[in-house]
Amino acid sequence: MTIKIDVTTDLLTHLEFLVTARMGAFFRWQQRWYSKRFIRNRSLHKARQIGADYYFTLEALQDACLTGRNKIFIEPAPSDPDEEFVSSGWAYMLHHAGIKTESTDHKMTKCHITLSNGANIYFLPDNHQGWAGMVGDVYLSEWAYHSAPSHSFQILQGVTCHKKWRPSN
Repeated sequence: MTIKIDVTTDLLTHLEFLVTARMGAFFRWQQRWYSKRFIRNRSLHKARQIGADYYFTLEALQDACLTGRNKIFIEPAPSDPDEEFVSSGWAYMLHHAGIKTESTDHKMTKCHITLSNGANIYFLPDNHQGWAGMVGDVYLSEWAYHSAPSHSFQILQGVTCHKKWRPSN
C-alpha cells in the first residue's frame, strides 16, 4: 500500500509539537536518542526497547519532511509463511502524520509512504528480496527477532554504505 503525504507547514508544525511538547513525557532513552539524532551510527543497548518504534518513526518522519531523505524500516517477518506481515511502525508513522486508517490497513507485504518533497519511507519485512535498488537511512526494528539478524545487518551496511545515509539499530 502506498500513501502520499503533502509536506506542509501545518504538518511540520504538528511534528515539531509532537517532539518538543512531549519531550518531558519521553522515556530517558528516547530523550538521549533525540539528542544524538544526527550521529551517523546508532545502536540500541538491546534489541527490544520500550518506545523505540514510536520514537524512531516520529524522528524519521520529521527528518524526511525536512530533508527529503529516504527512510527504510526493516522489521521482523512472521515466522509462519502463511501469516501476513504486520508493521507496527507503519501504524505509528500514519498516527504521527495524522492519517486515520482501518486497523487492518497495516497488514501487508510492503508499506510505502511518498512525501511531496520526494522522500520515500518504506516498512519492509527482513525477508524482503528487493534491497538492490534501495538507499536511505535504515532502522532495524527488534533485530534479535529477525529470521537472520546477521543478514539484516549486512543489508543495513549495504543500503547505508554511503556517508549520506544513517544506519540505526
